[in-house]
Amino acid sequence: MFSIGDVIIYSVHGLSRVDDICEKTIANVTRTYYALHPLEQSNLK
Repeated sequence: MFSIGDVIIYSVHGLSRVDDICEKTIANVTRTYYALHPLEQSNLK
């Protein structure tokens, strides 16, 4: 749905950039996760 480098609006932190897209398996369920970086809060990820 999104690509690395896209800027999206995340409801909690506002404008955020997609830094990475990865798959993680938790409790034997594999899902796709987006690593976001809020543009106005450089210390968060």
